[in-house]
Amino acid sequence: MHVDSLPAAQSGGLCINAYAQPNTENLARMTAERERTATELELATRIQADALPNVFPAFPEHGEFSIFASMTPAKEVGGDFYDFFLIDETHLGIVMADVSGKGVPAALFMMSARTLIRSFAKTEKSPAQIMEAVNNTICEQNNREFMFVTVWFGILDLSAGSITAVNAGHEHTALMPAGYAAVSQAEIEI
Repeated sequence: MHVDSLPAAQSGGLCINAYAQPNTENLARMTAERERTATELELATRIQADALPNVFPAFPEHGEFSIFASMTPAKEVGGDFYDFFLIDETHLGIVMADVSGKGVPAALFMMSARTLIRSFAKTEKSPAQIMEAVNNTICEQNNREFMFVTVWFGILDLSAGSITAVNAGHEHTALMPAGYAAVSQAEIEI
């Protein structure tokens, strides 16, 4: 093997140049990948936010009730969600839920759970039947990650002013009558 000898300054310069080109290309590739990932997460955040009710008043044609909700995810996207929708002209479905895990997998599972709840709410009669159908479907799907969702789901009968609800492992809800600034857990009958 033959090695040409160069003065030290030139030798160092060649080494730097030899390594600088691949490292610069690698840095540019990594930066572009990070920017692409950040752009995709921003888009996923907007898609998830737009999938949840976000126009208020939500049902201006129904003067007998008013509903508002908002959510700030712990990460760009996640599994916490709320939803409300008219099942028919006299029944409002209300959902508060949390998918296990965080990030993109939880967000995808959340969209699936939300779709199932809305779908079964149109065909089943009671919140318990709806949640049973949702649970059975989730369990029948290929759920290799063993993800789950906790849900509080209620159906508000707009004509009677009553609500029927089911709690599928979620935190208890707090009902605050109009005019109350805050209600302690001790004041709530569960």
